[in-house]
Amino acid sequence: MLETVRVPVEFEALFDKAQEYVREYHAQRREEPKQGTIEIHGQRYIRVRAASMSVEFFDLVKSLYSGEREAEAEAVARSLLYDIAHALGLADARDFHEQMGVTDPVERLSAGPVHFAYSGWAFVDIHPDSNPTPDETFCLRYDHPYSFESDAWTRAGRESHAPVCVMNAGYSSGWCEASFDIPLVAAELLCTGRGDECCRFIMAPPEQIEFRIAEFLALHPDAAEAVGDVHIPGFFRERRRAEAALHESEQRFRGAFDHATIGMALVATTGELTLVNEALASMVGVSGAELVGKLVADLAPASRTANMAERLRRLVDGEVTSVRFDTDAVHRDGHLVPVLITAALVRDKHGTPSHIVAQAQDLTEQRNAEAELRRRDEQLQRAQRLDAIGRLAGGMAHDFNNALTVIMGYAEQLAISVEGHSGQAAARSIVDAADRASLLTQQLLAFSRKQVLQPRLLDPAHTLAGVQDMLQRLVSEDIDVRYESAPGIWPVHVDPTQFEQAFVNLAVNARDAMPEGGSLRIELKNVELSSDEGATLRIAPGKYVQTTVQDDGLGMDDETLAHLFEPFYTTKFDGEGIGLGMATVYGFVQQSGGAVTVESSLGQGATFRLYLPAAEGVPERRISNPPSRIAGGTATILLIEDNEDIRELLGESLAGLGYNCISAENGLVAVDRAQANEGHIDLILTDVVMPEMSGPNAVAAIQAMRTNIRVLYMTGYADSRRGRRGLPTDAVVMNKPFTIASMRRQIEKALRGRTSS
Repeated sequence: MLETVRVPVEFEALFDKAQEYVREYHAQRREEPKQGTIEIHGQRYIRVRAASMSVEFFDLVKSLYSGEREAEAEAVARSLLYDIAHALGLADARDFHEQMGVTDPVERLSAGPVHFAYSGWAFVDIHPDSNPTPDETFCLRYDHPYSFESDAWTRAGRESHAPVCVMNAGYSSGWCEASFDIPLVAAELLCTGRGDECCRFIMAPPEQIEFRIAEFLALHPDAAEAVGDVHIPGFFRERRRAEAALHESEQRFRGAFDHATIGMALVATTGELTLVNEALASMVGVSGAELVGKLVADLAPASRTANMAERLRRLVDGEVTSVRFDTDAVHRDGHLVPVLITAALVRDKHGTPSHIVAQAQDLTEQRNAEAELRRRDEQLQRAQRLDAIGRLAGGMAHDFNNALTVIMGYAEQLAISVEGHSGQAAARSIVDAADRASLLTQQLLAFSRKQVLQPRLLDPAHTLAGVQDMLQRLVSEDIDVRYESAPGIWPVHVDPTQFEQAFVNLAVNARDAMPEGGSLRIELKNVELSSDEGATLRIAPGKYVQTTVQDDGLGMDDETLAHLFEPFYTTKFDGEGIGLGMATVYGFVQQSGGAVTVESSLGQGATFRLYLPAAEGVPERRISNPPSRIAGGTATILLIEDNEDIRELLGESLAGLGYNCISAENGLVAVDRAQANEGHIDLILTDVVMPEMSGPNAVAAIQAMRTNIRVLYMTGYADSRRGRRGLPTDAVVMNKPFTIASMRRQIEKALRGRTSS
């Protein structure tokens, strides 16, 4: 029969068993006043008056404080008593469990309340809604009738404003913590020592105690007012919590400090570095340990040391609250690191300067970004100037092409008319000069990137041989241009103008590298690249034509080689270089499916190698034939051309070739004449861009009235977006200037239904 504890029915048998072995434990009691000993089950005990460990202890602690600090004294007394009792409960439980051989957690707990009663602490009444389990759901709700602490306060005629059974809460939570091997705390909600009807406690894990108290109050709202604010005492527990919080705060600070990407340091008011992080140490290329103890001003170059020291002095002297300035830090290897310094003074609680918190931000990337931004801005300005030049060149080329068309046409007619006479050579010279002027126009357009790209199958050896004289004229007379070609060079499929322009650019580059003269060697040979060679050059393996351009000039350093093919990069500082020559070469080779390499060093000249994919087929060759009489035809041709000189030239030439020519100065007039003409029109020869109505629109209007009309377009515009605006994809277009002979061939092909560009 249970006599020393009251528990729920389901626990009675367990606690009855505990009562028996606790009674057996305490039955082994021996007192020897002569020796000043009391022993129970071989363990020595002492007797302590209840009041001395309760109400009198509170009075003692209060006496150590001044009168105005009574609340603080009371809190210290509660916390000390709780921690002492909690420690006693832990120790007594562990000893008892070992002595009695108890291992089950609930059995261990059951001995506690019985032992409590036998030791004179209190009687324990455990509530049915308790949950004694060894996990975070642990909850024990219980009363302590006959608590020695509340009894001491009552006997002393004292009444407390707060619960007084502090040691009861501490001892019971210590015993249960040892029983279940989980941290536990207990709080007294009601206490007879302050006039409540009972001494009621709740025990739970520390992180759950507030929830369990709130849960209890929610189930017993009538007790909420009596309970009031609940304080869980514990002097050392609170101290440990504060120390843990401080440690955690220090760890967070140290983690943020050590792993910050910006340099950070704590600086003594005398200027010495006392703590630095890894970011600051790596910024100057040393370890943090090497920096500690050094003056922060010593991190700057000698020219900036005094300025930095003065700024820190003003901060320490209180002239300013913070400083922010740009300076340089000296890296271990000697180079300067641009940094932004931000520093603030920290004072202690008395207002005395304690130390300085400083930050150093590495501005290298920012400065590089600013430099890159300036470079890009310069590139944009150059690009805008180049675009303006390109627009001007495109417009000039249109007018120049129209003029060349007239010159070439009439010179061709003149050469034919004086055939066999002394003036024939002069006429042929005019045709050749106009042809060279046409090439110059194409080069101008290639420079301005306004030309219409027309890849063709060409013989690179024949093409380079044709421009050798021009390349010699581009360089000075003291530079010897040598041309070497292996036999049987494979054809390539590239734009002839771009091909020639690439070697013009390389020749000009070589000329600038040989101010005192030298030699320029151009060599062609066939190569077949393996997979490894192709991978190195980043092109597919296979057959390529390799062109080597080698000079014995000044050569280039690694910095120049790294940027050589970048647009707008130039080593010329005389205002002549625009930095497009090598970029144009690179772009041409890349667009053609090839690769370009360069080898150079200062004083050793430069060697460029261009790899262009070999192509199948028979290449076209430009053949300069002397003008000869041209056989014509009998078809009717509608000529639409807004330039009067060209219209008259082509009209005369078509008539001379035997064609019936109907001329119109624009599209609207052409539509009217086509509508009025009763005869058959075989072919329309029309300019593309014209006022009033464009060539494509005029063709569409005429073909709506008449069927089976062939069309041949012509344009003097280099820009494909304008020169071919509105044209069908299969349109045949002659680019001005062109010869009468080439026009005749295109007309014949068109009339036969053949296409040619």
